Amino acid sequence: MRYFLGTWAHDSPDDPVRMAYEVTEDRAVLRRIESFPDGRTECETAADQGLVSLVHGDCDVSSFELNDLTMTLTEITAQEFERLWAERRSLPAEFGWQQKS
Repeated sequence: MRYFLGTWAHDSPDDPVRMAYEVTEDRAVLRRIESFPDGRTECETAADQGLVSLVHGDCDVSSFELNDLTMTLTEITAQEFERLWAERRSLPAEFGWQQKS
């Protein structure tokens, strides 16, 4: 399993500006945290959605690093991801957290 933390500079209110991903060796995204320009944060799991992965196709992190200068993506430890996951999932809805279902 690999874990990534990223930022994305853009002007769209519908796309996340900060994200964290849990990615399998087969490049499936099992969990993700996405924070949006309006302060909203969404936490999703593939299992909760009844999916094998939260992205269509595979999550090729090297393509982000090579092709998109507006996005930064850094590998983090499992412990760092788990800390972020626990923090975001413990926030009440009035602080912008939503569990996507």
